[in-house]
Amino acid sequence: MGDGAWGTGSWGAGPWGGLTTGLLQLLSAVASRENAVQLVFSEAVYFSQLGDAADASQKKFYAVVPDPASLGSDGEAPRAVGVVAVAVVDASGFMTGQVLELTLDRPMTPSPSLYAVTASPLITSADGGDSVDPGTTTQQFTGCHKQIALPTMGAPSPRATRDFANPQTLSAAVAAGNALADLGVVAVDDSGDYAFEDGLTALKKRILRRIMTTPGGFAHLGAAYGVGLLGYGKRLASASARQQLAVLTESQVRQEPEVQAASATLQQDLRRPGLFRLIVLVRTRAGQSAKLDVPISAS
Repeated sequence: MGDGAWGTGSWGAGPWGGLTTGLLQLLSAVASRENAVQLVFSEAVYFSQLGDAADASQKKFYAVVPDPASLGSDGEAPRAVGVVAVAVVDASGFMTGQVLELTLDRPMTPSPSLYAVTASPLITSADGGDSVDPGTTTQQFTGCHKQIALPTMGAPSPRATRDFANPQTLSAAVAAGNALADLGVVAVDDSGDYAFEDGLTALKKRILRRIMTTPGGFAHLGAAYGVGLLGYGKRLASASARQQLAVLTESQVRQEPEVQAASATLQQDLRRPGLFRLIVLVRTRAGQSAKLDVPISAS
């Protein structure tokens, strides 16, 4: 029996004995979100959430370090991040506790930036029998892929020319079928959904918005959008300022998609000293006409 199976044979130095390493391994790391990285271990880890010596739920057991020699798709070096939480991830094909996710305090720089995550050698397997193999405590990974698209400006879609119905005058409320509604309240249609304004009512509202908006006031519409009427005020005492306002208003109104022709003039109100009126006349491509009379105080 000394040279048999129970000695130096298959039950001794063979697969039941000598091939067991007795070490827990960190196999891989991958960015699962812009601010999260998932770790895969060779077996389930001890995860008590009690903060005891080997508890893998402790954020202090992990460090995520950027590689300063790499760059992200935005051309920037990887930003520093810190671990704020650790959780077990239930993943198909893995034991519970074999996959952990580290949540970071901010998004990582997008790929191909490089990061390295290190797990503490104090982490053990779920049964406490195996500690982390010192040769596998660190794994490298890239940040999440992120396609950076430059903003573009294009012609407005048909729906972009519509606006929520929000009558500001009694006549507008009557036209919208909401004569009994409070002025300034967003109206609803027959279905109970928000109502939209169409035609001349919507066009007048958008023209007034252009006139009142400071140039560049809406970032997504560009720096050339807006007249900035409120910035004129006392400047209206100057004939050149009045001419400038009229020309700029006419140019802006012509940029509305359905406007075929427009004119703008500034008239002084003879009955009220210091009061001017910006008169805007519009003809649409559908052959309709509209007039806006915007009072402006020069005092």
